[in-house]
Amino acid sequence: MIEDPRVRCHVRVDLAPERDRQLREGKTLLEMGRLEEGFALLDEAMIEVMSGELSPLMTGLVYCSVISCCQRLHALGRAREWTAELGRWCREQRQ
Repeated sequence: MIEDPRVRCHVRVDLAPERDRQLREGKTLLEMGRLEEGFALLDEAMIEVMSGELSPLMTGLVYCSVISCCQRLHALGRAREWTAELGRWCREQRQ
């Protein structure tokens, strides 16, 4: 983090290649109808999101991507859980 109080900027890594691969592969498996495998990979990709190691932009993009997949496939319980986590994360962010 930059120490100048006028500039609040967190320097964090973007999505690690392994997590990016898991996210893409999970979405592909879901499109192929292999729901159990696909959701398992999306859940693994979310581990990095939950760790707080991603930039806020990447965190938001991954949350939205996973929630969108859940909604598209009518996995509403899963979508609700991730939406609640996204809401918690948003409340914790500085404005």
